[in-house]
Amino acid sequence: MISSRTDTYKVFSYHADHTRHMNLVSLAKFLQETAGEHAEDLGIGYSKFKQMKIAWVLYKQVVKMKCWPVWGDEIKVKTWPSAVDKLICYREFEIYNSSDQLIGQISTSWLVINLETRRPVRILKYYNFPGTDFKKVIFPDMIRTKMILENETSSCRKYQVQLQDIDVNNHVNNTSYINWALNHYNPDFIMDHQLGEIEMQFQKEAFFGDEIEIETAVITDTIHEHIIKRGKQILFVIRFVWQRRNS
Repeated sequence: MISSRTDTYKVFSYHADHTRHMNLVSLAKFLQETAGEHAEDLGIGYSKFKQMKIAWVLYKQVVKMKCWPVWGDEIKVKTWPSAVDKLICYREFEIYNSSDQLIGQISTSWLVINLETRRPVRILKYYNFPGTDFKKVIFPDMIRTKMILENETSSCRKYQVQLQDIDVNNHVNNTSYINWALNHYNPDFIMDHQLGEIEMQFQKEAFFGDEIEIETAVITDTIHEHIIKRGKQILFVIRFVWQRRNS
C-alpha cells in the first residue's frame, strides 16, 4: 500500500486573485487532483470506479492556512488516508512552501456513491482498508461533527447551474460551491482580508440547470456562513473565518 503521496504545484497567474495570492478554489482543485492520483495509486480511483459505476464525493472539508502562496510560488501537497467507518473515508493534507515550511493543514471526509441510485456505498463493497488510526486525523473533532448553520441570513443571491459547474460525475463539483460563496465578496474586502479557516460540508447533489440560492449570514465582521439551497433543500454549507492581511 502506498501510504502517502506528495505532489508539487506551481502557482500560475490563473490560480491567483487580484492580490496575487493563490485563491481557495485553486487550492481545492490541487487537493482534488492529488487525492484523485493517490486513489489511483491505491487502486480505488476513477478508472476502477467508472467500471463499477461508483464515484467519490467530497463530504466535508476543514482547511486551516497560516499563509497563502503567491503567483510564481511552488507548493507541495502531501496527502494520506487516515481512517474509515462504514460509509466515510478520511483523508488528510499538509501544504508546504518551497522552503518546506508547513503553511496549511486540511482534514477531509469522503463518501462513495452509486452513480445509478445516487446512494452511498459501504466501504467494504469496494475496498478492504487496513486498520484505522484516528491519531493521524489532523482535525478529528471538526471533521467528524456535522455542520448545522442556524444563524439568520442577511442576503440571498440566485444562480442557475451552468455547464462549467459540472464534473465527470455529472453533478456540481465541490469547487463550484466554493466559487459561488466567494462571489459574495467585493475586491476591497479581499484586499484587506485572507482566509484563515474554512469549514464546508456537502449535503445533496446539484445538477445542470438547477435553480439555486446562496444565502449569507454575517456572524461577525470576520466570520461568515453561506448556505446553498435548491428550494428548501440545503445542498452545501460553508463557514469562512477571515483574518486581516498583514500590511
